[in-house]
Amino acid sequence: MKNLTFSVVDLETTGHSSKSGDRIIQIAIVQIQNDTIVRTYNTFVQPDRPIPPFIAQLTTINDETVAEAPRFEEIAEHVRDLLDDTVFVAHNVQFDEPFLRHEMDRVGVDPWYGPTLDTVELVKIAYPTASSYRLQDIAETLDIPLAKAHRADEDALATAHVLMRAMDRLRQLPEETIRLLHKRSFTLKSDLSRLFYSLLQERAGTEPDAMYNGIPIRALRDVQSTRVTTMDYPADFEEKYEWLQRINPHYERRVVQFRYMDAVWQALREEREVALEVPTGVGKTLGYLLPGIVRSLQRGAPLVISTYTNHLVDSIVERELPKVEKMIGRPLATTVIKGREHYISLSRFEQLLLTTDESYDETLTIMQLLVWLTETTTGDLSQVNVSGGGQLLLKRIQRKGEVVSEVEKPYDFYERLLEQIPSSDVVVTNHSLLMTNRLQEALDQTSGLIIDEAHQMIPVALRTYETSFSYTSWKYVIGQFVGEGAHDLLPELVRIRNGIDRRGDVLRHQLLHAHEQFMRCFDEAVEQLIEFVVSESSPASTERSCLLQPEQLALPLFNRVGTTSYTFLAQAAAFTDRLHRVHFASKRDEAFVEQWNDWVEEARQKLDEWIDLFSPISTRQHSVYATVDVRSLPGSLHVWKRAIKSAPLLREFVRRSMNERVGIVWTSGTMVAPGNDRFIIDQIGLSERVAVQTFEAPASFYEGANVCIVSDMPDIQSSTKETYVEAVVDAVVQAAYATKGRMFVLFTSKQMLRQAYDLLTDADLLPDYQLLAQGITGGSRTKLLKNFKQLERSILFGTNSFWEGVDIPGEALSAVLVVRLPFSSPLDPFYQARTRGERDPFQTLGLPEAILRFRQGFGRLIRATDDRGFFIVLDRRIETKSYGVQFLNALPNVAVHRVSIESLMQTMEELLAKN
Repeated sequence: MKNLTFSVVDLETTGHSSKSGDRIIQIAIVQIQNDTIVRTYNTFVQPDRPIPPFIAQLTTINDETVAEAPRFEEIAEHVRDLLDDTVFVAHNVQFDEPFLRHEMDRVGVDPWYGPTLDTVELVKIAYPTASSYRLQDIAETLDIPLAKAHRADEDALATAHVLMRAMDRLRQLPEETIRLLHKRSFTLKSDLSRLFYSLLQERAGTEPDAMYNGIPIRALRDVQSTRVTTMDYPADFEEKYEWLQRINPHYERRVVQFRYMDAVWQALREEREVALEVPTGVGKTLGYLLPGIVRSLQRGAPLVISTYTNHLVDSIVERELPKVEKMIGRPLATTVIKGREHYISLSRFEQLLLTTDESYDETLTIMQLLVWLTETTTGDLSQVNVSGGGQLLLKRIQRKGEVVSEVEKPYDFYERLLEQIPSSDVVVTNHSLLMTNRLQEALDQTSGLIIDEAHQMIPVALRTYETSFSYTSWKYVIGQFVGEGAHDLLPELVRIRNGIDRRGDVLRHQLLHAHEQFMRCFDEAVEQLIEFVVSESSPASTERSCLLQPEQLALPLFNRVGTTSYTFLAQAAAFTDRLHRVHFASKRDEAFVEQWNDWVEEARQKLDEWIDLFSPISTRQHSVYATVDVRSLPGSLHVWKRAIKSAPLLREFVRRSMNERVGIVWTSGTMVAPGNDRFIIDQIGLSERVAVQTFEAPASFYEGANVCIVSDMPDIQSSTKETYVEAVVDAVVQAAYATKGRMFVLFTSKQMLRQAYDLLTDADLLPDYQLLAQGITGGSRTKLLKNFKQLERSILFGTNSFWEGVDIPGEALSAVLVVRLPFSSPLDPFYQARTRGERDPFQTLGLPEAILRFRQGFGRLIRATDDRGFFIVLDRRIETKSYGVQFLNALPNVAVHRVSIESLMQTMEELLAKN
């Protein structure tokens, strides 16, 4: 960096486009040489036009501030001189540099041209796991002061420190990683290639921790347990309280938590199965961790904890286990394991580096991954914060197959995690993975099994044995074999075979002929499935679905798809027959062949799924149903096959687990339904001898909660969707202003969520708030939650998965707004299959499930005695229908307020002031 001077520039302007007449109102420049700030320049600028109110509010720069400031033409030459022979740096340089250049041109000064560096690009590469790359957020992540965001002097200084910190981070990378980054940096939007070249010239970089086929990675280290078999469980309440005070001397004494601990301890010690309901927020997680870990240390075998979502897995590991380590005074050997598709496949990543001609998003993502591989100890791809195009690339490098090569195995993150399990104190996983045979084989010896969010094992068990078909997924996979563009695989395979035995063109002809026959049958089958759905479902919605009957599944057409696809795949496999002994002309050719074989294997899996879907079924054991959205045919076609009853699947799982004679604790905040204490445990398949033990929170625990029922909402069943959505948005705005954001808005329909989000954003009704919406604003569920917690004045719109399995403690969440009571649709084909033969499906399944979801939604709100919050219900059926009282009775004894939309904000503000 010795030969480079960086000019870090930030502009505040009256708007986004200088060409449309917007002007600069403040400019700041911070110059850096040899990693030292050597010069600063800052001035307000008179724009000769009024500053818009929203800009004045954002920047605190108003007409009075700039009244005596110079006009841009008075400072343009000086600014131009400052920038000469420097690298122009900005946080989003594609805005500042063109704006400044246009302004110079406007006032008759020769515009500046030169190298640029975008710190947004830079920090995405240097810090690939940062949750946000906004200047305020990355400054906070790096502990860089930024007192007044949206003031040019403060922003430029913060950006300068971000630049220097990021360059220091790059210097710490292995030299080979810097070389790989430099190789790919020439297609970036700014001139980062100069930066990487400069680093290589100054011989920056370190020796790699480990290497996989030329790619630097962090070495994987074994976990080491230091088990202490003499540790005793704290038997009485006082001793438990003493342990908890090691976490916090002011830890709240909760008798219900102590009783719950004893129930868990007794089950694990006596090696039996129990079902425990404990209210959300009274310390359930610590309540099972303490006795479970003491049992693990005594037995010398890992405690296995399974929960519903990966967000909850991370919450246990990052927030709760450190508390236990503090209590017991020693570190715990912890293994976190998720589904294998969450982990990177190093061989697939290597193939991608050798074979892919990348788009901008793909290049940036590859550079992020190269840095991330030098620091990750888990290989969990969800750690990396990538753009939308990058998400598609991550799917291409997921660990998919059960088996890896002997060369890759020592470096494979998933394999290493499985090998670590026996020497761990604690294994934390999710329900989906727990149900798989591979993990159960690895859990050979355990000290106990805790199944948190136990009611969610029911749908997970049904999904574990699910078979599915997606039209777009099939088309994408099949398309990998027949594309003949410059970047496709088929021309490369033809070239490779022609170079070996001149059979490439013959094989290509045979493949395309088999593809034509297959696609003829495939398209006919797709048309038939769409006809089934459209003709047998209600035309009232664009989203249609129907159960497929055994006689429909048995049509010969569906069997012909299997036959012709088998022939097609045999022709695809013929391309690489007998090539395993061939010495390839280059590593690139070898990678093309490996990539082709991977696609053949994936297509075979899809063929197996098709055959399973259209095999004969018993309607008492399985259901097969199809869904489409008539606005996007045939792309929206999906077909699913699912088991109907969960109890037999979960009993088989327990039988395998209990072979080792361990205690199993099924626990949740919702284990019983009104009027049916066995609603959940019968679906789990627990013996009649096992009853649910219920632990009640003290009445004072929920004193900070208020339920608000908005009584003048339009009737959900008689009003139009547009009218109802408008009222929803009105209520959201009222509640948001009262709580300063920090609110979940829970929907039961993705379509209604999108309509509400579009109306709210198009009308710009909450300009100062961060709106996050599931399926719209991008990112996984975990990333949405992370952003919700980190961003100020945030509001999160979510559907089914946000009703539960979410832990947002304290003031980060102040309100939960329920748009509709969470009933399953009676038109849902899977709901119809599950209730087939029931006299009153609504009472036996629909109502109990909805009440349990409603309770879970409320459970997001109050996580500690001093929490305050609002549970806002917009659905009037809670008052107008006879079953409505059951929803309210299912909640703790909390204050209920009936309000109008107009008075909602005032009521909430008055209650907040009173509290």
